Amino acid sequence: MISDLVLPFPGNTNASIEQVGGKGYSLLQLINADFPVPPGVILTSEFFAPWIELIIQMPEWRAVQDAPPEQWRELCESLKRAAMLPMDEVQRSAFEAMHVELAQVTRSQLFAVRSSSAQEDLAGASFAGGYETRLGVKPAEFIDAIRHCFVSMFDERVFAYKLARGMRLSAPSMAVVIQAQINSEVAGVAFSLNPLNNDYDQAVINANWGQGETVVAGLVTPDSWVVNKVTGELVEQSINDKKISRWLQADGQLIDRNDFQTSEACLQPTQIVHLTELLQRVETSFQCPVDIEWAIANDTIYLLQARPVTAFVPLPEKLLTHPGERRRLYIDIALSSGLTMNAPISPMGLDVFQRLASDLSRIVFGGDGHLPEGDDSLLLLEGGRMYLDVSNAMWLGGPRVMAKKLEMADAMMARTLNAVDPKVYKSKRKPQWARLSGLWRIPFVMWRVRRLVANTLLPFFAPKSMHEKISRQLDAYESELSADTDLSLSLQDYWDRYVTSRLDTLFKVSMAGVGPGVMAVQAFTHLADRITRQDTHLQNKLDRGFDGNVVVAMTIAMHRLAKRVPAEMQRDAGALEQYLNARFFPSPFLDDWKSFVREFGFRGPMEMDVAHPRYADAPLIALKQMAAMSIDDSNYDPVASSQRQVEQRRTAAATVIHRAGPIRRVILKRLHQVIDLFAGMRDTPKQHLLMTMHGLRQRLVLEGERLHQQGRIDTPDHVFDFNFDELIRADADATFDLRSIRTGRLKYYERLAKQVINFPPVIDSRGQILRAPRGVQREGEFSGVGLSSGIVSGFARTLRSPHEKPLLKGEILIAYTTDPGWTPIFSNAAAVVLEIGGALQHGAVVARELGLPCVAGIEGITTAIKDGQLIEVDGSAGTVRLIQTNPGMDNGNS
Repeated sequence: MISDLVLPFPGNTNASIEQVGGKGYSLLQLINADFPVPPGVILTSEFFAPWIELIIQMPEWRAVQDAPPEQWRELCESLKRAAMLPMDEVQRSAFEAMHVELAQVTRSQLFAVRSSSAQEDLAGASFAGGYETRLGVKPAEFIDAIRHCFVSMFDERVFAYKLARGMRLSAPSMAVVIQAQINSEVAGVAFSLNPLNNDYDQAVINANWGQGETVVAGLVTPDSWVVNKVTGELVEQSINDKKISRWLQADGQLIDRNDFQTSEACLQPTQIVHLTELLQRVETSFQCPVDIEWAIANDTIYLLQARPVTAFVPLPEKLLTHPGERRRLYIDIALSSGLTMNAPISPMGLDVFQRLASDLSRIVFGGDGHLPEGDDSLLLLEGGRMYLDVSNAMWLGGPRVMAKKLEMADAMMARTLNAVDPKVYKSKRKPQWARLSGLWRIPFVMWRVRRLVANTLLPFFAPKSMHEKISRQLDAYESELSADTDLSLSLQDYWDRYVTSRLDTLFKVSMAGVGPGVMAVQAFTHLADRITRQDTHLQNKLDRGFDGNVVVAMTIAMHRLAKRVPAEMQRDAGALEQYLNARFFPSPFLDDWKSFVREFGFRGPMEMDVAHPRYADAPLIALKQMAAMSIDDSNYDPVASSQRQVEQRRTAAATVIHRAGPIRRVILKRLHQVIDLFAGMRDTPKQHLLMTMHGLRQRLVLEGERLHQQGRIDTPDHVFDFNFDELIRADADATFDLRSIRTGRLKYYERLAKQVINFPPVIDSRGQILRAPRGVQREGEFSGVGLSSGIVSGFARTLRSPHEKPLLKGEILIAYTTDPGWTPIFSNAAAVVLEIGGALQHGAVVARELGLPCVAGIEGITTAIKDGQLIEVDGSAGTVRLIQTNPGMDNGNS
């Protein structure tokens, strides 16, 4: 039926997104809500179905499907030429009917013809700029414009966007919108949240004279206004040069005018108010942040397009305050040292941390371990992340005090907090736990943590004997952690026996080993400052070479395994897995593999989330990392390299001690003795916690298999989408509906996966992302914090995950943050650059131990530097300098 192929608007607006595409569907929503949308028609996806049926049989289509992305450009152009097909009889009849429908809904003689894919303008995918639009189209030019909009879905840009978003490439679909063309005096775009800082309460309007294409296509720097949606106040205004404006002529031609009223604002205050009100109405109608395209003609505002904002950081409802209320400030501690998780944490992962925090509270403060909630909250585990409520924490010390404590863990977070105004964010009401009435607890708490305090301080008085004592305790604890657990216990009983009961030892013994080393390093560095201030080479040797670091030991063990793999299989992780399963390797490899799994099988990427498999669960993870390691360099020996760092540190320390005065010399000697014995224990508590979590994961996997066999969840790994209480209730109540809980919960997780690439370190309760003040930088230079000295030049390689693409020997690794799952590829790196990190962050520690320059705390470096660019990393100065681009460089799997 013709009515299925042509849909006029206003009119029958009851259509699916599959029929009219994302752009068409949004327009119909706007019309249904009485927004001022120019009239027109939609050629539905059924109109184009005959063309698509022919195209997917073409050799040009199959060639694109079979080719790697680097060959798409030429093949896509060939496919687009082949897709310029003639209409069949049904299409021609619908095309003629379209003219009649247009005459009924509009008197316009010029039209805008826009593509409308079912996959664009959605909450998770905008495809902005990917599909074709034709402006000023006359009826006689419809066929050509429609064809060009249709074939734009075969453009290389569209395929690349789909690939990046994990969308199917083999399911093309298209509709085309034909609207009355607005001959605008001013046009542009607007956002119902601020896309630069994520603030939900700020509207941003960009505008230029004439048609809005110059703004959408980025041809000019438009005028810009930031408006507070709550108060209506103008927050910021920028009147820019607008060198080019584009104007529609009566014959449909678009002409460019240069320097038209460049110094004048193209919007009046009343128009800004009306646009902000329109934007808020659209946001309310769509029930999510939106961006719109708009045009003004004859003092009337027209809405040309609206779509959900696809790239913003959402916050769970519990963290939000109402618009206009005093805001709360949060830091994302999941990005901090020891955790370093730049991905959504599973519901079970969050619940495990919640329970651990509660158990820890019970150990330190006594009572039932209940954590503060509501207005008294401090730790917030919501929406796939772990936040610290800074507004409440400010009652223990201002933002600058907090920043000082965070410097070693996360330099950028510290710099951001240092610039925070406590008058804006400090909670008005003092939390219950911060009141004077709670001071009586201090002696009680000190008594409860006396063993930790003693084990932390006594090494400074008796280093050797305390090291022997703590080492014996740690050995006994590791034996206990390595023993088999009773997986037949109920979940709660398992937690009580193998988590709660062991946490006390982890807190009072494992943690005790960390304190002396960290404190001694900081004290030694401070006392040595006058001696090393003029000798940076000497200074740079003091912060590395700490014997006994388990992460470095894991890297060495994996490198040794990689060296034992036959040369013909070293780059094929899949073949390695098959050979391992068949035990087809020589005995030395199998023996080393068995030792590796015993010592490090509980580790892996995203290891702090219990939902993620570890090396023992999925050997392919380790095998992929082994395959990526460079073992061709016969001169590289990680054992010798690590030991060389130790010797250089000891030699530098001896030089400092020799140059010191008599009293200072005695103190430095003792501090260095403590460093030698304890500084390598930094990662030991995490190692022990991961051993505990690995056993817990095994128990949860069994629970998932049981629930799956009962038909209550779809796959065993869905068990990690619940919390403990839900699983315990499901065990007691066979009618408890797990699937419905999971479905509702994962909608938010799916949003996170689609919308968030990097989680911000500091964010407030209205979504505003706070950033560290930018210093003065030269062009092509980026300043951060130097965490491991040395100057190296090399080609850049940006990775979002350790397995995304190969890191070749001598390349410079650029990442948002890293955890120990990244460690094996460090052996290939010439240097490491991180957006998030501090001196104690995993990447910095490993870089120092391997002698790699490392710089962290450079916001946006993962997008500012492209693969193949030649850069210089100065780990002493904390800078990254762009030297040149190497266009011929192989970008791996990009």
